[in-house]
Amino acid sequence: MDDLIKMEFNIEYEGNDSQLVEEIKNTITSRQKNPKFDVKIIRIQPNESKKYDISENTSWWSGDISIGIPMGLIDTTYSGIANLLIFAVGDLFANKNFKKIRTKDIDLPKTLLEIYTGPKFGIDGIREKLNNNGPIFASLIHPKYGLSAKKYGQIAKDLLENGADMVMDDQYCVSNDTCPIYEKADAVFSNLKDVIKKDGPKLYSINITSGKNLIDTYHKIQEIASKYNVEDNIVMAFNGITGGFTGLEILSDISDKPIQVHVGSHGLLTRHSDYSISMHILCKLFRLIGGDFINAGHIAEKKVWYYSDSEVIYNNYDTLRGKFDNIKPSFPVAAGGLDPLSIEQNVKILGNDTVFQIGGFVFSDPFDYNRGIKCIRQTFDYINQGYDLSNLNLNDETKKYPELKTYLESRQEKNSI
Repeated sequence: MDDLIKMEFNIEYEGNDSQLVEEIKNTITSRQKNPKFDVKIIRIQPNESKKYDISENTSWWSGDISIGIPMGLIDTTYSGIANLLIFAVGDLFANKNFKKIRTKDIDLPKTLLEIYTGPKFGIDGIREKLNNNGPIFASLIHPKYGLSAKKYGQIAKDLLENGADMVMDDQYCVSNDTCPIYEKADAVFSNLKDVIKKDGPKLYSINITSGKNLIDTYHKIQEIASKYNVEDNIVMAFNGITGGFTGLEILSDISDKPIQVHVGSHGLLTRHSDYSISMHILCKLFRLIGGDFINAGHIAEKKVWYYSDSEVIYNNYDTLRGKFDNIKPSFPVAAGGLDPLSIEQNVKILGNDTVFQIGGFVFSDPFDYNRGIKCIRQTFDYINQGYDLSNLNLNDETKKYPELKTYLESRQEKNSI
């Protein structure tokens, strides 16, 4: 049992439990006859409380089942984590007798964990780079499209000078007609050098999600960074869903830089539909492969893809930051719809070991995005002192937190209408 990859599923199946067990085994290992590769049934837990209105000729099973996949079925030398996913969301999901199936968890054996080294930097390594022990403040650049490389670089400089610890490319932005990736890198790196010289360490996460050009793109970005002596201040971002686990493994193998894992399009896999996989499984695998930053949701977003806040806290965040053999912890990235009040809520519950990625609020300021970025910086400074935003004296604190004061006053005015 020690050399098994254990997977837990929640299933609704047309048939009885003995038929279910046989169908799982046949579906996964129907193409081989070697008994050493047999799927092991570890636990079956029917859902006794769920009743169905079905005909006399139809049986129906609902509940949780845990199975063990022999490590010998997965050749990590050639196929890696990508092959593991075939078992987690593969043929079982295509079988017509499985009416609903959700992969709830994957428990990996030590023999597999010893193959992967995880993040090269992890939370402690990133904190050392930034000389920062509090929550990390990252900002995206908006609009997503239409900016020239020169303008993009100037905005990045403004964001960093006015309080952001990091600037991150949006998951949509790799390279486009108005802002080609190498021109963008040159413009940002040039300004990054100046900001670091004046204000101290900062980071820029550049999105290099690509296919056949991945390795060449990585080395070209390295070359541009070395021209401005900012090699130690860049993060390589890659979409682990659209770019794939294999692409992420390749990047992790060749890179000596921190890696940010974007998860755009994960909803296709993780939303609570009839056929899905838990987001924290993807978090676990992205951490194992080498993600130093992994987008993991937050608890104050209205349009979330979780049943509850506890799924974020106890699944995604615990998976990224908790004990995982000798694998370093990864920084969860909280992103999407954050403002000063929701930042405060998230910091209190999720803690300091979180990267808060804010873009929409910063650029929604009707007068100047610099005012938006200052407001967020002041939010972090204020709550890092242990204060509560509801106790902010809008008269006494004006000089220290002017942009935050203006925002809170506008909130009061809206609430009083």
